[in-house]
Amino acid sequence: MFQISSLIIYLTISFYITVFVGYKCYKIGSIFLINFVENEQICHSINQLLLVGYYLLNLGYIAISVNSWPQIENWSHLFYTVSIKLSNILFILCFLHFVNILTIYISRKKQKINL
Repeated sequence: MFQISSLIIYLTISFYITVFVGYKCYKIGSIFLINFVENEQICHSINQLLLVGYYLLNLGYIAISVNSWPQIENWSHLFYTVSIKLSNILFILCFLHFVNILTIYISRKKQKINL
């Protein structure tokens, strides 16, 4: 019972977080990309590719992390395991967001220097 409950909780929360953050970054990130790439059609295509790559990476990690799921014996172990696994997902999301923003910042800086 604890095993199935923990997996359902983990998959539900991690899937929701991944889709919500991805959609928000997709909507808000287009403003940064339009500033960087002046062609709106190319900007939209790049933004969609980033979203697909983001979903594939995060949902793939979620699927892999289920494979290494420990045996859950009580409620405290359930909450501990789910929180550790969710913190890994959140760390990956933060890291990817930082890398994307840093890449855009460095590219924009180089573009201004070349002008």
